Amino acid sequence: MASVGKHIRQLRLARHLTQEQLAEQLFVTRQTVSAWETNKAQPDLETLEHIAAALGVEVTEIIYGPRSGQDLKSLKKKWMWKGVYLGFFLAAAYYILLFCGVWDSWIDGLSYQFGDEDYTVEMEEVPGVWTLELDLRDPDSNAGKVLYADDTGCSIQVAALDWDPESGGWNLWFRAVGSCVPWRGTIVSGMMRASDSEIFPRFSTDETASLTVSWDGETRAGTPIGDTLLSRNWKNFGYTLFQGPDDPAELPASATVSLEGLLRFTTRRTG
Repeated sequence: MASVGKHIRQLRLARHLTQEQLAEQLFVTRQTVSAWETNKAQPDLETLEHIAAALGVEVTEIIYGPRSGQDLKSLKKKWMWKGVYLGFFLAAAYYILLFCGVWDSWIDGLSYQFGDEDYTVEMEEVPGVWTLELDLRDPDSNAGKVLYADDTGCSIQVAALDWDPESGGWNLWFRAVGSCVPWRGTIVSGMMRASDSEIFPRFSTDETASLTVSWDGETRAGTPIGDTLLSRNWKNFGYTLFQGPDDPAELPASATVSLEGLLRFTTRRTG
């Protein structure tokens, strides 16, 4: 407030008023106006409002000065429009995130898109036969081996090769990984049988890629076990390769598996 007196003097002189003339308008003495201008006394807020009215300015110009007062007006106007733009931006972002599948696709990926009514699911067969050699003597070493990969971000790799004590068979599990953006997604898998409850149905089909396993000159067809539900952008699916002992040392050293008829599932937002 130390510069209030200087601002009163500047504004008074700009309007060609004497201290006495300003004092008359404010119903105070000339000495009071002089005391304000020399900072020997400070007007209270009510008096500041009267001084501003007498000089035809806003109180902010008395406190911050004529130029600062104008800058403050511009600043207020600038921030007002920024607030308007920010409001429009937030409203648009809210709509896009919550009503265009962006948020749900980011959180739940393909598992959301497969079950949401605003998305359609298309299926097509991927041409070709995809082969992979397995080490039967060291089943755990097969985890991570890649069977399939493409430039859309889809891949299939071995999740596990293990012996099932209930069936007495060796099961091969694959993990299919897809990719997803808010408006579409894709995943390549050997099957898509699993579905959620009727409350949240998910696309499913009885079509299954066929698997054959070869070792020591013998070839057999693998038996589909089933698949798991989509977990965001991935799912597991598996086959029983053959019946055999639980000790890997009693198995052939290696086997080659071939998958034909892989299925590509593509989601597209329609709503």
